[in-house]
Amino acid sequence: TYKAMIDEYFALGRPARVEETFLEWGSVEDILNLGVHRTRILSWCRAGEPQKAENALQGTLNAYKEGFVQRKPNAAMFKDVIRAWDLSKRIDAAENAERVLRQCSEYDEVDLRLCNAVLWAWTTSPSPSAGLRARDLLNWMKEVSLQRPSFSSYCAVIIALLRSKGSRAEQINDLLFELSARPRSFFRGPSSVVGWERIEAEIRKGGRIFVNEELTRQFEKFRSFKKSD
Repeated sequence: TYKAMIDEYFALGRPARVEETFLEWGSVEDILNLGVHRTRILSWCRAGEPQKAENALQGTLNAYKEGFVQRKPNAAMFKDVIRAWDLSKRIDAAENAERVLRQCSEYDEVDLRLCNAVLWAWTTSPSPSAGLRARDLLNWMKEVSLQRPSFSSYCAVIIALLRSKGSRAEQINDLLFELSARPRSFFRGPSSVVGWERIEAEIRKGGRIFVNEELTRQFEKFRSFKKSD
């Protein structure tokens, strides 16, 4: 059957054949199957072809808008494409991943892990405005997606700001002011330890933002949490 052919080519790691079969041999019933669409998208993701994966996702969104796919595309399909962009390590990976994330919010609820993946993608972006883009995304999480940021979210933005030429110390201080109002429990857990250690490592490497009193105070606050845990 058509779906069996798609699944076989997917298992063999042949995304071009998956694509060809999808476009040329699908019946109306198969095209209505959202699972077949995700297989098409995932095949390009696993092949390290994020742009083709996003193109396939866009095809699914168009099919949904035109009534060919009855079920609404879900966050898992967007997550596959976001991860593909992140793993590509391309110069524009973070920008593309964020575009897909924002589009996802139009169809399904975005979760914290998905948002954080894009925030951390900005920490490796060479863009001079990477820190500002990460900060804007953090604000979008709070105001538009209504997704409460985690400590890892803040760490990613701070690191992106430390690495970006277009950042200023005040921008980090604003984030630290927000953190100072968080309860003690907000800083617990393995991800918090890793987050602070990565910030400290970035500063030791010569982060572009100087260490100021507020940053030092927050470091000491966190160290006191670790000692008492």
